[in-house]
Amino acid sequence: MEDKELKTLTNCFESLSELDEPARQRVLAWLNSRFLDEPSPIPSNTPPTPSHAQPEAEKEEEPATELDIPYEHLSELLSKLYPRTAAEKVLYTSCYLHKKMGMRFLTGRVINDELKKHEEGVRNITATINALIEKTPAMMAQLEKNGKTAQAQKKYVVTEEGKREIMQKLDLLGKK
Repeated sequence: MEDKELKTLTNCFESLSELDEPARQRVLAWLNSRFLDEPSPIPSNTPPTPSHAQPEAEKEEEPATELDIPYEHLSELLSKLYPRTAAEKVLYTSCYLHKKMGMRFLTGRVINDELKKHEEGVRNITATINALIEKTPAMMAQLEKNGKTAQAQKKYVVTEEGKREIMQKLDLLGKK
């Protein structure tokens, strides 16, 4: 190993050793997603720390919607909820990836790859996600964009409203 690599590893180790476990996981996940092609799943119990977050005193406390998806496989979920639009497919798949696969942040490619495994791929994943973002209330949100081109990889999350929508549909089926 080169001196430069060893020095970098030593610095990283020392810096990470000073953090508590949730902070260490967030830092490692961010570094992984920043320097590798595929995003790394961030444990869903580790809250993100956005740079634009409001101070604690200004935040309104709203209980987080707990996703309770009773199906082990995406194909079961899609067959029970019977999505009628591409946006519904993307929203349901995003919730599934978040809950069952532990992915806190998602990319369009990850979502569409999962849909394609079940022969449910979406023709224009970015436009479909944008429709969910622009919906009132928004079902998904874009957190960041890596790069300056239109094709740059974007990271998304399902909003509380998006989670509520899928839970309401599951409640109607009596499958909560």
